[in-house]
Amino acid sequence: FSRDWPVLLDLAARLLLWTLLPLTVLPLTPMPPAELVRTMLVTLTLSIGNDIGTRALPLERWALAWARLSPVGGARWVLRRALGVALLAVAILLAGALIAGTALRLPLIGILDAFAFALPAAATALGFGLLIGALLADPEWRDPRAMLGPGGRTVSALVMLSQGAVWVAASHVLGPGPVGAGWLVTLGLIGTFVAWMLLVITARTLERREYTAR
Repeated sequence: FSRDWPVLLDLAARLLLWTLLPLTVLPLTPMPPAELVRTMLVTLTLSIGNDIGTRALPLERWALAWARLSPVGGARWVLRRALGVALLAVAILLAGALIAGTALRLPLIGILDAFAFALPAAATALGFGLLIGALLADPEWRDPRAMLGPGGRTVSALVMLSQGAVWVAASHVLGPGPVGAGWLVTLGLIGTFVAWMLLVITARTLERREYTAR
């Protein structure tokens, strides 16, 4: 993303706005600090999926057609791109957890608990984002905000909000205290499985796509 400054600036603004979104509902729905931090991190993952995941592949424009011809093959190329995006997402999520947790005076164990809860949410959001980018991207985009067409942006918004609602509901059900190791492992396995399946579908989509000569 550092190759295109408009993309980077737009991304930073969206990450900040999505993270702060839960604060707007506090007057109507007060939340304990631990649950609030988890909810803030879940909304941050929505931006990670919608603004990073969906753009990770379309950023290459028509050069994406050469991914299948790369020395590592199309599937491994997608896997390596996903790994790079995932490392960026983890760094952003950790920074968000430290900032939000410190601001709300959570102990370090509470911050790490919220971070661990949000990791599988970020994995599923990235998985959906990569798949949506592979299926609905516009390779001739001119504006970073238009890497997906109107239909693609609508689908991405609906998918991100739907899966985000599931994670917010899970956070609410788990209550104001620590999530606990058992639940964290279970949620981590579920998130990993869903993300892996979405990544496999994304790789197959790109490998089977036919590109017209330009």
